[in-house]
Amino acid sequence: MMATGNNAELLGASGAQIEDAVKFADLMVLRVTREAIQFHGAIAMTDDCDIGLYFKRAVTLAAWLGNADAHRRRFVALGR
Repeated sequence: MMATGNNAELLGASGAQIEDAVKFADLMVLRVTREAIQFHGAIAMTDDCDIGLYFKRAVTLAAWLGNADAHRRRFVALGR
């Protein structure tokens, strides 16, 4: 789900800016969910607490759409 081409034009952003934003969002969502799990302990990984679900979703989306390293490489390839 890359926001390039027409989507980038609608946003008024270049492909490199979009890749940079996606890279930052990927890093932050993993950091925040990991820290929340650390803070809440084992309860955060149960189905009773949504933190574990957010973490699982973040990991799944990173595998599907590319993690921060993949977006960093694409960002460099776009010639920032």
